[in-house]
Amino acid sequence: MYQNDRKIRLTLYIPVLFSLSLLIISRELFISFKDDFQTYYENYLNIINGNGFDRFGLEYGFLLLNYLLGFLLGNIPPRLLLFIYVVFQLILLFIFFEIAISKYKILKAPNVFVATVLITLPLLSFSVVIRQNIALIILAMA
Repeated sequence: MYQNDRKIRLTLYIPVLFSLSLLIISRELFISFKDDFQTYYENYLNIINGNGFDRFGLEYGFLLLNYLLGFLLGNIPPRLLLFIYVVFQLILLFIFFEIAISKYKILKAPNVFVATVLITLPLLSFSVVIRQNIALIILAMA
C-alpha cells in the first residue's frame, strides 16, 4: 500500500507544481512600493548588471540563486523570475513532504497529509516573502 501511495504522490507532484505555480504568479506584479518581489527583482537586475551583492547583507543564498539565474538565463521578465522562485519553493516543499513522511513514518494516509498541507498553504506568501519561505522550508527539513 505504501508504494502505491508514493507512486500516486510522486506522479501528482508535477501537475500540482505547475498548477499551483501558475495560480501563485497570476497576481498583479509591482502593486505597491512595499512589494517584496519588487525588491527581489531589482536585486536580480543589479546582480546581472554586475552590482547589487550587498543588497541583502549576509543572506548569500538568495544572492547566489539570483546570480545563478542571471548567469544561466540572462535578463528575464519579472513574471518568469517569479515563476522560477515559486517552482523552487514548491520543489523544496515536496522534498520536505518526502522527508517528513519517511522520517516520521507517516504510513497511514501519507497522501492525505500532503493534500491537507497543500490546501491550507497561504499561496500569496509564495510570491511575496520568497526568501523567508525558502529559509523556513530548509529549516523544517533540517
